[in-house]
Amino acid sequence: PDEDGHPYLLHAAWTPKGHALIMVYNYDIYYRPSPRGRQVYRVSKTAVPGVISNGVPDWLYEEEILTHNTALWMSEDGHMMLYASFNDSLVQELRFPWYGIAEEEQQLYPDMRGLRYPKPNTKNPVVTLFVADLADP
Repeated sequence: PDEDGHPYLLHAAWTPKGHALIMVYNYDIYYRPSPRGRQVYRVSKTAVPGVISNGVPDWLYEEEILTHNTALWMSEDGHMMLYASFNDSLVQELRFPWYGIAEEEQQLYPDMRGLRYPKPNTKNPVVTLFVADLADP
């Protein structure tokens, strides 16, 4: 995804057969047919960080439903991929103070951060499943 260096990937995995890679960068999914090749295909194009994520679940689905930090599944031959897209645009945001990381210098005044977090009787994320043909990206 990033030609200038090593991007922060939310997920990276080998396909079941062959030597291709699936990566989630900035909440969109990318497919690299060869780890040494330069060709990369963008599988999803709808991500909005903090609102819409593809291939990785939002907080609710990661912690309470899937109990896993990925939401993509490959066919046995590695040609097809099913992935979930999570749309949190209707989920209200919970604001909380962020004091920094324990190993780093603590801040006297915290930053305020937000997390889309559904509470009882409020809107849940909208989840949509998609199938991508990786044999013809």
